[in-house]
Amino acid sequence: MKRIMKLQIFIVVAYMLYLPNNVECQNDDKDRLSTSFSNYLKNSSSYHLINCNTDSIRHLYIYSSVGLFEYFSIGVGYQLSPRFAISLKHASTWVSGHGGSHFFPPYGSGLGFNLQYFMDLWVFNNVSFNYIYYMYVPNIYDNTYGIKPKGNYYEINFGNERTKKGVKGKLQLFWSVGVGKSFNKNYGKTLIMPSIKIGVYHNLF
Repeated sequence: MKRIMKLQIFIVVAYMLYLPNNVECQNDDKDRLSTSFSNYLKNSSSYHLINCNTDSIRHLYIYSSVGLFEYFSIGVGYQLSPRFAISLKHASTWVSGHGGSHFFPPYGSGLGFNLQYFMDLWVFNNVSFNYIYYMYVPNIYDNTYGIKPKGNYYEINFGNERTKKGVKGKLQLFWSVGVGKSFNKNYGKTLIMPSIKIGVYHNLF
């Protein structure tokens, strides 16, 4: 009896893990559903699961964005699964300290990554975590490139970005909102600001 209960628990857990992995599999067959039961499936995870086609999911892609806190970024990403994507990027953000203009704070730039988890959440379809390792912080203390750490940037965003391959050669839009935190090691201060981004991406295959 205990073995049967353990087996049932394993099946339920396995199903729960498998189901969200297919939630973001977008499909092109919605127009075929017309009955009330089918309309129910449209708004449920089961519908996405039934119509999941992993061949339509993007793989390698490039992107660029502008924003309020991270004001410029360019990177290359890979869709690991319908739920997860990761990208490497070069980005520039505002940081605390001296060395900026009268209207803007100083900026820092460096290399980092963006990890995305896709899901259905109101107008959003993903939550992302960004990290940047500053290699350049132009202030009165230091203004040279090098491997010596000059600070870090962390950011959490909710956004909307399609994971389908799309039309070959066509740029597609994405956007996100959230909050970011930068630390300028040379100045010893942090800067926390809202994050708003809009950008374009192109699926390579």
